[in-house]
Order: sequence, then structure tokens, then C-alpha cells
Amino acid sequence: MVMAGGRVGKDGIHGATFSSAELDKGSPVQAVQIGDSIGQRVLTDFELKARDRGLYVAETDNGAGGLSSSGGEMAKESNGCVIDLKKVPLKYPGLADWEVLVSESQERMTFAVRPDKIVEFLALATQMGVEATVIGTFTSTGKFDIRHGDRAVAFLDMKFLHEGFPRLNLIAKWENRINPEPNFGHPENLSNTLKEMLARPNIASKEKNLRRYDQGVKGLSIVKPLVGKGHDVPSDATISLLEYGSKEGLIMSQAVNPHYSDIDTYHMTASVIDEAIRRIIAVGGKLPSKDRPFYALDNFCWNLSDLESGEAQYRLAQLVRANKALAEYCTAFGVPCISGKDSMKNVWKVKSTADGKTTEHTIPIAPTLLFSTRAKMEDVSKP
Repeated sequence: MVMAGGRVGKDGIHGATFSSAELDKGSPVQAVQIGDSIGQRVLTDFELKARDRGLYVAETDNGAGGLSSSGGEMAKESNGCVIDLKKVPLKYPGLADWEVLVSESQERMTFAVRPDKIVEFLALATQMGVEATVIGTFTSTGKFDIRHGDRAVAFLDMKFLHEGFPRLNLIAKWENRINPEPNFGHPENLSNTLKEMLARPNIASKEKNLRRYDQGVKGLSIVKPLVGKGHDVPSDATISLLEYGSKEGLIMSQAVNPHYSDIDTYHMTASVIDEAIRRIIAVGGKLPSKDRPFYALDNFCWNLSDLESGEAQYRLAQLVRANKALAEYCTAFGVPCISGKDSMKNVWKVKSTADGKTTEHTIPIAPTLLFSTRAKMEDVSKP
């Protein structure tokens, strides 16, 4: 077992629970990892070269749960592992063993490397400026064995690690809700109404936000996020050259439509999958096929904070229907979801004061699925 990439620090501890928890003044400041985009790029280049040379047989990232997750997941294949936390490179001294084990990072990977490939693997890492360290071995003992030198830290059955947590038995109750048609009345000044609508953040131009980011890093972008005569209109999708001297490109698109959720989350999900794929086509991509695969990411933002309420049963049913559409439409289009994220306790708390009394209201966010797609383009001269 080899860990490669960034060193372990306190940043990233409880990142997974932090992303779904209610934020307040007491929220842990170290939960959000300190990013290192340059380190991530170097690690990615190393991964690809080591892969092409056949220097490792499996890998996974040190995201949610850090080494406990990556090591524990990969050890399921061999039915056991031994990790020595003393060997894990740290950003600074003073970390407790459990902190070393669970701190997460997107710039850190765990690899399974065969003993006869380890010398070449580590030599390539040194050559490319990537810190790689042997931190343990995969075993068949059926144990998740964590040590700090000679001292035992954890010793769990692999079966307990993966199956010991009891599953929640939740009730999902679906109902067709008919939303009443809105009564807009007859506003006297439609010009002011239009201006007020256009000023809403969900409708207003996103150009100001997009301009904050460098869209031309390394000069590889072909179709940028902003297009048109004045370069101020959001593009349907973006296209980037894969590498200098090549004609191959990567098309990236995404779609989101939380307003549709009030009608039916099944059709909301179907619509964003369809739209993200149509955006790929709109810039010159082709429909997915065996030779031209698409890849997708599904990012859920839901509110399941009060599981005992009847409304929570309905929101859970909305989640079930969204996943049903995700499975059916991705299968129909031939688009696999290779990654994603879920945040399930999204509420907004506001305070209002009337008659001298302050009342706190909890507003659940609309069930939201952001669907992102990636597709290959053979010739970027024809977008």
C-alpha cells in the first residue's frame, strides 16, 4: 500500500460530515482542506504515466475518510490490510493517530503496487517530483489492522468495517401534487417587473462571476465559458485541447433545474441529463457510443433533516424517483456516472420579527441534481 501526493494535516478532518451539517460559529475550521492545484496536476501526470507502465493494479483517492476510507475500501478486495501510521508523511508534528487516519485530501491517492514493481514505481515518483511512501500492505487476514510502529491503534474485522453499521429503515411516500396556477394579477408597470426579474441572481448575467476565473490556463481552451460577438454570453459547453500538438479535445457541460422539482423529481432528473447531453451536441460533439463514451457526475443537494416528519417521507420519495430516472436515462443514453456527491441536510434558516417577537423559520432547499458530463472530441478544429 503506497500513499502518494500531498502530506497529511489537520485540514480535511470531518470534511464529509461537514458538507452535510448545518453551519454555525462552532463549525470546525479545519474541515475544509487547503487545496493544492499544482500538486494535484503533478500527481495526475504521475498517475497516468505509472498506469501506462503497469506499475500499479488499483488506486483510489483519499477523499472522505482519508486513509481509513481508501485503505479500507481497497482492502476489501484482498480481505485485509496493515497500515503503519508512523510511516505516513505529515505536514507538521502533533497529529493524533485518528487524525492521521481520517484526514482527507483530493491531492492524495492510495495505490496497490505489486512488490516486483515497487522500486520502479517509487523511482518514477521521485523523478516526477511526487512524494510516494510505502505505508503498509494488503493482506488476507480479514482484519483492518492499524498501527503506529509497534503500538496497536485499531484492529477491526473487515466484515464489521463494511457491513457492521445498521442500515436505516426509511419510509418514502410519494404523492402527485398539483401546484395551483399562479395569479400574477395585472401589474401596471411591466417594465419595472421585467427589470426586477432580470436582477434576480438566478436570471441575471453570470459574466461577473465567470470573469473572476482564468479561462485560458495553459492556452488549451478552444470554446470558452463566454462566447458571442462581445464574449459575454454563456456557452452551452466548453471545449479544451487535451495536449499541445494534438487535435483531441475534451467537451464539458452541465445542467441543473431545481424549479422542476416541485412538479416531479423524476422528470427534473431526466431533463437535466437530457440537457447536459444536448449541450455536448450543441458545440459539435456526437451522441455517446462504444467508441465515443460520455462520462457523468451526479451531485445531489437535498433536505432530509427531519426524517420523522411526513414531509420528509415525501422528500425521500422525491429522492427515490430522482435516482430511478438517473438509472433509467443514463442506461438509455449509455452514460455511466463515474463519480458524484450528495449533501442531504440542506436547509436555510431565517429570522423574522413581528410585534417585538423574533421567530426563526427553516426553509428546505429545493431538491437539486447538478448533472455534469464529459465527452471526447476527435477534432477541435470543428467545434
